[in-house]
Amino acid sequence: MHLNQFYPLFFNQPQIAFKRIHRLFNFLLSNGYVDFTPVNFSSASLGTFHRADLISRIDYVWSCPLLKCFLLTSVIFDAHDVNFSDHNPVITYYDHSFLFSSVKPAHARQLK
Repeated sequence: MHLNQFYPLFFNQPQIAFKRIHRLFNFLLSNGYVDFTPVNFSSASLGTFHRADLISRIDYVWSCPLLKCFLLTSVIFDAHDVNFSDHNPVITYYDHSFLFSSVKPAHARQLK
């Protein structure tokens, strides 16, 4: 776990580190999750949040290391036509054939 590398806040300001959002980061990092999955960039890149004149986006998706080898791509879906939210969802695609082949033996071991 590299909390000191990614989030020095945990060591310098413990009163802030115990807030809910930082506890989430602590849980993710201490359980091996990493934010290594980049969202595809393009010249016509969409934001993930839009309201009035403000547009922002996320650049990485948190995922567990087990899924890293199955990742194909991540893209931002344009949901402006739907108008039910001010967020565009991020869709992450995985190679399901390899994923299913590795999950079945693990599931079989759990059933024993």
